[in-house]
Amino acid sequence: MEKHEVQEPMINNAGKPVGVGIYIGLIVLFSIPIVGLITSIVMIFVAKNQNIKNFAIAALIWIVLGYIFTAILVAIGALISGPLTDYINIQSDGEFGSFREFFGQYLDVFDYINPFK
Repeated sequence: MEKHEVQEPMINNAGKPVGVGIYIGLIVLFSIPIVGLITSIVMIFVAKNQNIKNFAIAALIWIVLGYIFTAILVAIGALISGPLTDYINIQSDGEFGSFREFFGQYLDVFDYINPFK
């Protein structure tokens, strides 16, 4: 007597719910700067599960908004740092010093650790 193997039908995983562990792993992965940006873009095009694709799209939106917000804050900080130190210097009768004098100790550290010297 011949045995016939029964093949199970292919299960479509495109809409299958994803476990909590997967979401936690994706959150950790997406929170790494630059790596999260690249990974979320890749996941949007490669993932077969629609839940993971939607999560990657949402993460990409948050990552891009975070980069934009950070760039705006850095630009504002760069614009007001010089006039702010000048104002503080005027108010403190020159005790504060210039911006370069005040932050010079930190700039020296960057010169020390520069691998391209």
